[in-house]
Amino acid sequence: MPRPKYQQDDETAKEKLIKAFWDSIEEAPYHKLTVLGISARAGLNRNSFYYHYESMDDLAVKAVEETLMRDLPGILVSQFNLGEGDAVDSLLADRSMRERFDRVCLLAGKNSSPELQEMLKTAIADNWKGFLSIDMETFSYEGRLVLEFCLGGVFSLLGLKADAEANPPIRDMFSTDFGKTVMGAIIRLAGE
Repeated sequence: MPRPKYQQDDETAKEKLIKAFWDSIEEAPYHKLTVLGISARAGLNRNSFYYHYESMDDLAVKAVEETLMRDLPGILVSQFNLGEGDAVDSLLADRSMRERFDRVCLLAGKNSSPELQEMLKTAIADNWKGFLSIDMETFSYEGRLVLEFCLGGVFSLLGLKADAEANPPIRDMFSTDFGKTVMGAIIRLAGE
């Protein structure tokens, strides 16, 4: 049987596989995901999977790269500095951004793996360091402590969000006095 023709508005095989990855990791631990399971969920066969990705790890890396919100630090800081409402809530009002944020939370949650969590931690740290123009070679020891503490806390909040059965609103996590203190500390790091 010939291969079906791709229609302009159809999801590509890559998009289907990435979506299947996120749907699967929401339900089961990463170490239990299989190429066959992801392929079947995407409505594709294993050959299609291996045409696009070398392994489950390769798919995970591409899915994470596609999902990370590289513009998040700038949006949060600008809204925080301007005092315009809740920066996180306004950002997540967009359905696409909300979906991306939920996926990032999954990477910090119980269904993730140590490798995926480390990949996420590194990406978040690099994102913030780049935004704040921080050169870790010349950064003060105190600044490093504050940055690592803040980023570790943010990562923990993401994991709590993914694993919470009540699924608490984002604003409840970031709009507390502690959350505002952490954001203020991160912003002050930019001036160091």
